[in-house]
Amino acid sequence: MRQRDVVILGGGLAGLAAAQKLNHLDLEVLEAAEWVGGRTRSVRLPGGPWMNFGAQYITEDRPVIVELADSLGVELIHSEMFEDYYKLLLPDDPAARAEVEAGMSRIEEAQSQPRPVASPELDDVSFADWLGPMSEAAADYFDRITLLMNCASTVDLSVVGGLWVWGEQRTSPWNTADIPHHDRGELVVAGGTSELADIVLPSAAWVEREGTFTNFEGRVQRFRTAVDPFGSARPDWDVLGHVLATVTGEAAPVRAEQWFRRLAEAVPAFAGMTYRSIGDTGQVVSAA
Repeated sequence: MRQRDVVILGGGLAGLAAAQKLNHLDLEVLEAAEWVGGRTRSVRLPGGPWMNFGAQYITEDRPVIVELADSLGVELIHSEMFEDYYKLLLPDDPAARAEVEAGMSRIEEAQSQPRPVASPELDDVSFADWLGPMSEAAADYFDRITLLMNCASTVDLSVVGGLWVWGEQRTSPWNTADIPHHDRGELVVAGGTSELADIVLPSAAWVEREGTFTNFEGRVQRFRTAVDPFGSARPDWDVLGHVLATVTGEAAPVRAEQWFRRLAEAVPAFAGMTYRSIGDTGQVVSAA
């Protein structure tokens, strides 16, 4: 067996970018799929929106990926949808919107004062407590954003986790000031190297569906729909439910909550759990 200086596992964008930077060494890229580039296909739908078929969007803190794409002639297209996502969820009520904007201004002010992320005022205080009392609509806005971006409610999230969500903070970690950025905004890969499927199942994007997730501590938490699915897109559970019904002839659940009930009936660790028992703060799975 020939010895290499470097072996890179995975021929996705990160693996290929690493290979480009280390091409002066004797290296080999190992990829299980029949193609390289990972899941990098995006197409524009009628009317302008982009649909990402498992595509990886490229944030401003990934200049090496951009350099790789340019060197290979891969087309990268600027996408504004990732930059202003939080504006799409602003409440319609003027008073609630004013509360939210005041909270965002406070967040930006705190972001301008870097401190150790493990300091008690950041790590030992929940984001909800830091935000303070506010109307239900305003509190729901911040909760939806943190559930979408951090997979945690404002109650479970620390202050430093909440400060990570907004603006440039997403691509410039607070305790690391000198991260290189490119100047082309946030990008998606047009075309790509993935193979096209013979059958396409219209799966909704993560912001377009509801359900639950279980974190590394075993805490089950809900997440909710932020925007309506585009076109004929459906949540994964709905798509697979229709496939199941077609194959078995049996009616499938038509709501995420009904699927969760089936999970609770079938998996002992989730026994007895319901959406009501999970609530807003979550519920830890059984140790069984």
